[in-house]
Amino acid sequence: MNSRRLFELATKLIPAWFFIWLIYSAIKYPFFFGTFSLVGISNGVIYALIAFGFGLIYNTTGMINLAHGEVFMMGAVISAFLLVDLLDATSSTTRNWIWLVFVLLLAMVIGSLISLSTELLVFRKLRHANKLAPLIASLGVGLILQNLGIKLNGSGPKKFHSVIPEAPPYTSFLPSLERALVVLALTLPIIILFSYLATRSKNGLAIRAVSASYDVSELVGINVN
Repeated sequence: MNSRRLFELATKLIPAWFFIWLIYSAIKYPFFFGTFSLVGISNGVIYALIAFGFGLIYNTTGMINLAHGEVFMMGAVISAFLLVDLLDATSSTTRNWIWLVFVLLLAMVIGSLISLSTELLVFRKLRHANKLAPLIASLGVGLILQNLGIKLNGSGPKKFHSVIPEAPPYTSFLPSLERALVVLALTLPIIILFSYLATRSKNGLAIRAVSASYDVSELVGINVN
C-alpha cells in the first residue's frame, strides 16, 4: 500500500475516530461533555447567525463587508450599557427579563440603523467602483466602529452582571443549559424567519435575482437598492 492510499485511509478514519472519541467522552465524563456541548451549541448558533449575514451580503453585492462583525459588537456594547448602566438590570428577576428582551430588540434596531447608514453613506456610492474600493471602505467603517466601541466601553475587558444566571466554570450544568436555551430561543427563530423570507417571499426572490445578475434584475424592474 503506497503512501497516497495510506493517507486516504487515514482521512476516512478521522470521522470514525472522532465519533468514537465523542461516545467515550460522553460515557466517561457525562457532566463535562454535556456542559461543553451546550456551550458549543450556543456559540455555534451565534456564529451561524453572523455567517448568515455575511453570506446574504456577499451573495447580493459580491462584496465582503469587513465591518459586519463591528455592527454586532456595537449592538452588544450598547445593549450592555443600556441594560446595566441605565436600567440597572443585573439580576434574574421578571422585571429585568422584560428589560432584557426590550434591549435586545432595541439592539437589532440600532444594528439595522448602523448598517443602513453605512450603505447609504459609503457602499452605495461605491457600487460601480472597483471591487477593491468597497473592501477598503468596509475596513475603514470597521475601524470607525471599533474606536467608537472603545470610546463607549474602554479598551480593556469588562465583566457585566447578567440577567441570565451565572454558570461557574465546570461546576454547574443547569445555568449552562438555561443560557444555551436562551441563545437558541433568540437566534434560531431569526435564522428560520430570514431563511424563509430569502427563499419564499417576493423580496427574497428579488434578492436572489439580484445576486444572480445585477443588471438583468434592474432591467426587469427590480429595485436593486
